[in-house]
Amino acid sequence: MEKKTKIVFYCDKWLSGGIESFIMNIYRNIDMKNINIDVLVSQDGNNSYDEEIKKLGGNKYITLEKKYNSPIKRTIFNFSAFYKKVKKLDIDIIHINLSNAVGMIYGFLAKKAGVKHIIFHSHNSDIANGNKAIKLLGHKICKKMFEKYGDYYLACSDVAAKFMYSKKNIESGKIKIIKNGIKTDKFKFNLEDRNEYRKKFNAENKLVIGTIGRMSEQKNQEFLLRIFKEINNKNKETKLVLIGEGEKKSELEQLSEDLHIKENVCFFGVTDFPEKCLSAMDVFVLPSLFEGNPVVGIEAQTNGLKCLFSDTITREAKITDLVKFLSIKDIEPWVEEILKLNIDENRKSQDEEIRKKGFDVKQIAIELKNLYLSINKGETIDG
Repeated sequence: MEKKTKIVFYCDKWLSGGIESFIMNIYRNIDMKNINIDVLVSQDGNNSYDEEIKKLGGNKYITLEKKYNSPIKRTIFNFSAFYKKVKKLDIDIIHINLSNAVGMIYGFLAKKAGVKHIIFHSHNSDIANGNKAIKLLGHKICKKMFEKYGDYYLACSDVAAKFMYSKKNIESGKIKIIKNGIKTDKFKFNLEDRNEYRKKFNAENKLVIGTIGRMSEQKNQEFLLRIFKEINNKNKETKLVLIGEGEKKSELEQLSEDLHIKENVCFFGVTDFPEKCLSAMDVFVLPSLFEGNPVVGIEAQTNGLKCLFSDTITREAKITDLVKFLSIKDIEPWVEEILKLNIDENRKSQDEEIRKKGFDVKQIAIELKNLYLSINKGETIDG
């Protein structure tokens, strides 16, 4: 019997963000014949996918039992733990998902542990402002030192490639763009889901403004709360729904109190049914400071939602005419755009358009599997 190709998805901190969504979307849709996929993380912050990973035939391994809020400490203490774990797992291909180039250190460690094939995959286009100068310095140093340990280079968009990889690698054509795919049928607009979840949000007959994402500096939900303050002052029949968890949650809850909008803001937490939440919304707002190419933006467009994105997000995120980009330097244009909208019970899904543009995860899963099998046979992969 032919030995299966052993693949491990690696990411630093396992939460409920875009990288985790990408990994789970691939897990659910890739054909496991001839391959086996496990997940390896430095630190566990969310176990909601654990049972599903097991059912799909995989394992989730954690290298650090102790939790470190500081990414610097987490990286330092993880050197030995990561090396030992990788050494034991007998991996053919490690697929390292990157938010910044510091994660390329794990490519170096994986090589030392005997992994033959290292894939680097860029999912981001910048670094958040907290200690940004130090983080950017670390990013640049690690890119220079450790980029060479990658054998294959992927990115979710052109802007994510330019942020993560050297000009030399980009100009050589080594970078392959792997789109952030979704299960398009799942995210079609559904009126029954809309009615059910508007009740859950306590937002029946209200204009529902929503977002989905980790509560962090990058996602910029503070800006969204300030937008909503102005909207709610002008139209009391409005509701803001924030889906997700994260380090900024308590701070954002306090801000909603300080702005006197708490009773009209729903902090819904993490959900297993983002598609139902999207159907319940009337407008999807993503005021992020930066993004690689947000999966949730693709999901919202598939659902037929009007989408307002910050102009710091890559223009590759505009797959349909539903998207408008606005500056995060000024609240007023956001307020004006949202107040123009009406409640629409019969919007049209855009699943066909999303599929035509190549964002259906089934096709992307086939593309990735072909890549893995080609790599393990030693074939050359063109960018």
